[in-house]
Amino acid sequence: MKIIRTTFMLMALLLAAAGSNACKKCPDCPDTGFPCIKIDPVSLTFGNVEAGAEASQEIVVKNTGSGTLTILSVTSSDPAFTGSFAVSAIPPDQEAVVTVRFSPALAKGYSGVLTINSDAVCSQARTVALTGIGRGQTTTPLFSSSLETASTGDPERPDGWWQDFWGISGSNVTFTYLNEGHTGSRSVKVEVSGEPLHPHSGRFPQGDAKWLFEPAELTPGDYVYTNWYRSDVSTYVTLAITNKEGGTEYYDLPEAPASTGWTKYEAVFDVPANGVAATVLHMLKSNGYLITDDHQIAPYYYKGFNKGLLTITFDDGWNINTETALPVMNRYGFKSVQYYRTDAIQDYAGFQYPEPKSLIQIFKDAGHEFGSHSVNHSDLTLEPDADLTKELADSKTFLENYLDITIKHFATPFGLYDSRVTKEAMKHYSSQRTVDRGYNSRDKLDLTRLKTWCILINTTDTEFEAWVRKATEENLWLILLYHEIEGTNGKDDATLEMFTRHMRIINEYGIEVVTMSEALEKLADYL
Repeated sequence: MKIIRTTFMLMALLLAAAGSNACKKCPDCPDTGFPCIKIDPVSLTFGNVEAGAEASQEIVVKNTGSGTLTILSVTSSDPAFTGSFAVSAIPPDQEAVVTVRFSPALAKGYSGVLTINSDAVCSQARTVALTGIGRGQTTTPLFSSSLETASTGDPERPDGWWQDFWGISGSNVTFTYLNEGHTGSRSVKVEVSGEPLHPHSGRFPQGDAKWLFEPAELTPGDYVYTNWYRSDVSTYVTLAITNKEGGTEYYDLPEAPASTGWTKYEAVFDVPANGVAATVLHMLKSNGYLITDDHQIAPYYYKGFNKGLLTITFDDGWNINTETALPVMNRYGFKSVQYYRTDAIQDYAGFQYPEPKSLIQIFKDAGHEFGSHSVNHSDLTLEPDADLTKELADSKTFLENYLDITIKHFATPFGLYDSRVTKEAMKHYSSQRTVDRGYNSRDKLDLTRLKTWCILINTTDTEFEAWVRKATEENLWLILLYHEIEGTNGKDDATLEMFTRHMRIINEYGIEVVTMSEALEKLADYL
């Protein structure tokens, strides 16, 4: 408070000394001896912050005049937002920082205005729009099953639970309703033995076995699924969404590594606009056992970074994108990441493609980034170890020699990966981008499994704008995935008209568009 009283006294003295000069009309401040002010940004979005916690961001204040600029006070219209400055006197052509803190007390949305008062000529008070969302510290699960209650019709299974397997022999599968658990006295076990396995992946060639619960009714939004499990092999988890039409959409969630002691599994997922219910399938895809207990689904709120980021990526390296997508991105100054499968470059004649070097060079000259998409675009989870290494290492080496650059990033073909693929990929690259749905956030930033929103021909503008809006408002890192952009398209990929609208939406929201390397540099403090 002492500083504030002093600065207000200083403001009065300065205004008295400046006299009529305080209102002098000089938009570019050309006169000698007068300070002018410029602030960046002019709005801050804090996203989700737990009630009782605090998040901070910075505003850069620059003196664009020729006299010393003095910050007199920083005030806020809402006490949830506060501002402070370490340096009050800013010499000409120098900058200082105003730190803005958001401290929500309640679980609700907040908005306010920060006012920066100074002795700048023409514009003594500058304002910054502020928004943030306070979230409750605890969230009540919408679905919870500790498996304690047996079905009245079948005491060998929990109420609301079922046994299921496919693609493997039923004589090799055993389901057990155990009299022990992580909490309470019950859990479920599935075990498979004697089933033929794929020679390289160690999994069944096709098929799985699992316990599953009846779909829980959910509204569109973000959720977190958790359970506690024990297993002697790596196990797999898939989200099954029931849509309004009665169909089922399946999305892979992260793999659960083997653990013979009770281990908590957690994965974030979303229910799309047409979703009405969800179940989560924790599965055995190899010989071994899996025991689970304490399954829950609860609402989830991402924790954002200091600002939202957006990365535009393309897979495969389609030649036509030089003619279609690149001019649209150039219009807005956007840079993308181009992930190439290298067999199509090395044998372009066999693929009946034009010579690609000059077309790729156009992207390089425009400042775009490049990454590997393997050599042959195969299912890497089924490759033997030696071939897996070649797919990852040889594509990197070829692109580096071909383009005379360093390749740091990898995108999984078909979005298929497992712990073996990931381990090998991270020996050669700094990141692995998947096709797993979702946003990358401060609390869920995993460079081995960067999440993505894939754009297809049936992606609506409403869906796309919602992704961009959420990333902008909640300060998330949104990665977009495109393939071939054509003027008219009979395939599943986006058309040029769609892509043009998408780039316009991104520009209108003002979210910062960055390459993969730029994003990792900006988020280094969170890694």
